[in-house]
Amino acid sequence: MWGTLTRAEAECAARKLAVEAMIDQPGVKVDSTIAVLETEIAALEGLLRGAQQPVPRSF
Repeated sequence: MWGTLTRAEAECAARKLAVEAMIDQPGVKVDSTIAVLETEIAALEGLLRGAQQPVPRSF
């Protein structure tokens, strides 16, 4: 059985997909990719710090 995602987990997953899509674009330079990843990491760390206690999952 699938568990329920917290809001922070869902946001992390959405951001991860967006970053992966950006990286896969032709002509994306390494420097810009690193800058985007650093920004995303900081944002995700903030989300996780502010996240509510996770809802217990059943498997």
